[in-house]
Amino acid sequence: MQETDRKAEALQGLWQRLRAVSIERLQFLQAGLRRPVDEHSRQQLLRAAHQLAGSLGGFGFRLASQVAGELERLLDSNEPLEVHALRLETLCCRLADELEGNPDPEAARELDRPPSLFLISEDLELRRELVAESAVAGYDVILAEEPQQARHQLRDSSLIVFDLPREGAVGWSQDELSHRPLLVLLPEDRLEDRLRAARLGAQRVLERPLNASRVFEEARRCLDEVSGEAVRVLAVDDDPVVLATLAAVLEPLNIRFTGLQDPGHFWEALETSVPDLLVLDLAMPGFSGIDLCRSVRTSSRWSDLPVLFLTVKEDALSRREIFRAGADDYIPKPVVAEEIRQRVANRLSRARDSRRLADMDSLTRASTRRKAITMLGHYLKLCERRALPMSFALLDIDHFKHVNDTYGHPAGDRVLKRLGELLLQAFRGEDVVARWGGEEFAVGTFTMRRDDAVRRLTGVLEQFREEQFQGGGGQQFQVTFSAGVAQYPQDGGDLEALYTASDAALYRAKQAGRNRILIPSILSTSPPQLDVLLVQKQERSAEPLLAAARRQGLRAAWVNDARLASELLTQPDVPVNSRVLVFDTDESTLSLSCLMSDLAAGGVLKGLQVIVVGSSPSEEQVAEAFQLGAFDHLSKPVHPAALARKLERMLRAHAGPWVWTTGR
Repeated sequence: MQETDRKAEALQGLWQRLRAVSIERLQFLQAGLRRPVDEHSRQQLLRAAHQLAGSLGGFGFRLASQVAGELERLLDSNEPLEVHALRLETLCCRLADELEGNPDPEAARELDRPPSLFLISEDLELRRELVAESAVAGYDVILAEEPQQARHQLRDSSLIVFDLPREGAVGWSQDELSHRPLLVLLPEDRLEDRLRAARLGAQRVLERPLNASRVFEEARRCLDEVSGEAVRVLAVDDDPVVLATLAAVLEPLNIRFTGLQDPGHFWEALETSVPDLLVLDLAMPGFSGIDLCRSVRTSSRWSDLPVLFLTVKEDALSRREIFRAGADDYIPKPVVAEEIRQRVANRLSRARDSRRLADMDSLTRASTRRKAITMLGHYLKLCERRALPMSFALLDIDHFKHVNDTYGHPAGDRVLKRLGELLLQAFRGEDVVARWGGEEFAVGTFTMRRDDAVRRLTGVLEQFREEQFQGGGGQQFQVTFSAGVAQYPQDGGDLEALYTASDAALYRAKQAGRNRILIPSILSTSPPQLDVLLVQKQERSAEPLLAAARRQGLRAAWVNDARLASELLTQPDVPVNSRVLVFDTDESTLSLSCLMSDLAAGGVLKGLQVIVVGSSPSEEQVAEAFQLGAFDHLSKPVHPAALARKLERMLRAHAGPWVWTTGR
């Protein structure tokens, strides 16, 4: 038996064992949606949908995974579930139908495969950058120097990125390029080159100079447009033949089509389908398309929704009435498949670009604050569900008012634009870089720890302060920035708390002389009363225990120095009390005996129960720990979740403060 057949058979066997679990989750969803849903039960339903979306794709149920993902999105929205009741029921039925089938091993393999970026370029530096950053960006990069070398590999690529061929050079034909998204690299920003790229069918062009981050960012946008989440179209027409024709034309384009014959149920269908595009017939009984379009334009929620009209009337008066009602375009009847396909695609593309531009600061190309808050909120929910870290940084340009007053506002704009460029280049496409307001920027790094974010920002600061700017009178000047970096969940469990922590660190950076990046102080971010204070040299080692403790409802904080922990607990002017102290005896410069002596001298050791955790301790070390007053001694490795549960039970069973010392 071949390896692929063995894998397929194993996948089928695994699915047969786990199919019942998926069916049970779906039944839980269906039953839960039939009852009144409070916030707690909604979170349970959301978790079930999330589990289905994450697991089904691995078995090759690609469509079922997408349907479960749509269920998850609706359950995770801020809208009442009653608004989506019909849609939720429909999705559950579709999911049940999909689960009646068998897994597709090829689809499962395809799902796990990252998108491939086919680069045809002679730019050696760009080639090296793209290959070096491909794993982080989530792409396979395939390299070729000339089209002739790459023609036989085209079918394996998700996206083609190539240098615009020189005039007269052998390049690509439109037929060869018509089946993949195209990103064309221009030698410079000239209209002639842009026109040549457009004739080749380019979705995007990038002019030099450029770097890997910009290429990956534009590549992601190209792929989102052609293979992202399906867009939704709602069409209202009293003719069922027209609706059937539209469905046949649009559904193969990964468009979720909803047809409505009775305009009297329009608003219910609008709220249920949540379309990205609305198609209206001009003349219908009861309510005309003009009436429906005007009602849409008066709604604060739907006023920006693109609207296309279908009409047999093409006279000037009818066209004027259509556009006066707020329509974006019209399509003459009878419907021609290719025309409606192209017009719908164009309108959706323009709407997507308009939303992107509305979410982008025009000067710096960074996200707007509003868009950043939305994205960061989404990332924080994912981090909470999957126990992942996230960092949030707040940056402020030093003495920016002096720059504007001395060198002029155009010079200040150049400073802002350059810092935006450096931040966008330094961070990944999925990270959030936003202009927070004025001279303040924010950076949110999904799954990135604080020390990694600090390292990247330090590189940006080093480059930024070497930049030479020119004022209105020709004067040369240089600028720096200050920053504070906080991490979820150590420094805050929501965006407001992370902002407060990073803002406090930013303030300390400015007080310390500016031109630096600081992290929050425990005094500014920890509650006065803690259950667990962890002393661990390495933050990465501390994170699993902190996360496990917080999941048990314990208030936990971390410091990397035992002397600092001793000062926090013993000094009367420091408002920190902890029931549990976590101490890294293996890496600490302060011994266990010294720490216990300091705590005793500070008057906080009396009555404490002490647990010592060490790596491969000898009998003498264990005996010494008990002699110093330890309540228990555990040998590593110790599972963080198990230890956190033990602590939670102990804290619940015993009143009074505790000290817990661990080695690692």
